[in-house]
This record gives sequence, structure tokens and C-alpha cells, in this order.
Amino acid sequence: MMNMSLPFLWSLLTLLIFAEVNGERGELELQRQKRSINLQQPRMATERGNLVFLTGSAQNIEFRTGSLGKIKLNDEDLSECLHQIQKNKEDIIELKGSAIGLPQNISSQIYQLNSK
Repeated sequence: MMNMSLPFLWSLLTLLIFAEVNGERGELELQRQKRSINLQQPRMATERGNLVFLTGSAQNIEFRTGSLGKIKLNDEDLSECLHQIQKNKEDIIELKGSAIGLPQNISSQIYQLNSK
């Protein structure tokens, strides 16, 4: 039950934020009292047309999906990109490990070719 209500609460929070941003301006804005902003609470804002996520100094921004969900950035699945980066890192470490002594081996083979 808690698992089901958490996405609903986030959806409701997002709707309320967008409703406030797109709400009527002018007179209502003058009448509205300023809220005290706790800098440790996460916030979403727009700056120069960009959507900005703001967190406290030691807070993270996390995206969580369901079992089949994906997080995409410009049609690229971020999970697949991160998996490929990790694989490339492992391949580089493996190549570095196997390259120890390689220059001597190459030098030896070049010397053998030159001496024939």
C-alpha cells in the first residue's frame, strides 16, 4: 500500500507545483504570503527556461523506476549508457593489466625481424 501511495503523492506534489507556477499572477501574487524556504528541502524551479532541481548541501537527486521502467535522456536509456561505461572501464583495466611487459615483447619481435 505504501509503495502504491508514494508515486501518487509525488504526482500530486508535481501537479501542485506546476499549478502554482502556471497559476494566475498579478493581484493574487501580491496577496499571497511568502513561504519560508527551508534550503535543505528539495525544490524544482525554472531559471531562464531551464528546469532546475535544487537540493540541500548533502542531498542527492534520485530517479527510480518500476521493474520495466527506463530513465531516458534524448532518447538514450541512461541505464544502458552507464552499463556500457562500466564495461568499457573494465576493458581498459584489463588492457592495462595485460599490457605490462608488452613493449619489451614488441621490441624483441622487431629485433628478431630485423636480424633475419
